[in-house]
Amino acid sequence: MLDRRKGNRRITPGADKAYDVGDFIGELRACRVIPHIAVNGTVYKTGTPHKSAIDGRTTRHPGYEISQQPA
Repeated sequence: MLDRRKGNRRITPGADKAYDVGDFIGELRACRVIPHIAVNGTVYKTGTPHKSAIDGRTTRHPGYEISQQPA
């Protein structure tokens, strides 16, 4: 669907934390898409937190915080 969009404008699709995967985020960025994906805050049984693919390039913007608010 992203390949079929017209124009050069960047878009910001939202998704739940299941999409917080490096390959998926990388593909979105390659398509000039700003991923407003929820950060997967899972902590593994070993006590280590899940490494999120969403970084400061996205989370520092006010629009990201707004998009993560519950409906």
